[in-house]
Amino acid sequence: MSDPLKNPTVVIKRATPTPSIEVDNDEISGRYASGAWEDLIAPLTAKWVKNKKFAKSATIWTWSSPSVSFGHPGYSVFIAQFGLPMSYFEALERHLAGHLGNLVRFSDYVQPSLRDGWRARIHVQDSEAWVPEDAIEWAKVDA
Repeated sequence: MSDPLKNPTVVIKRATPTPSIEVDNDEISGRYASGAWEDLIAPLTAKWVKNKKFAKSATIWTWSSPSVSFGHPGYSVFIAQFGLPMSYFEALERHLAGHLGNLVRFSDYVQPSLRDGWRARIHVQDSEAWVPEDAIEWAKVDA
């Protein structure tokens, strides 16, 4: 096990709207139900960062909200990121859609904010992907 990353400086640009991926969280059944689909993001990110030799810092954020975007009332999870290129985000959308089908779509431009309840879910730093272990330490994701 590698040493944890402590207190990373997450990437967020408060005044910059960014594209989002929306997941119809309420309609997912089977293996990826109850939020288990979120486990699909970190391994893909770790592999992408390694394969592309991506060395900058970036952060992937999530936020849950009521939504009717999929034609029914329910809760969606919105995914946004700062620091990675659009090619990563397109790869993430394809990866999620490959597992979740039509319960995933590119959505609106959003402005992630800690005040509004957005959570940092994955941080990219030093050519590695990291996930939060607790309020201070982040664990490296194996590619």
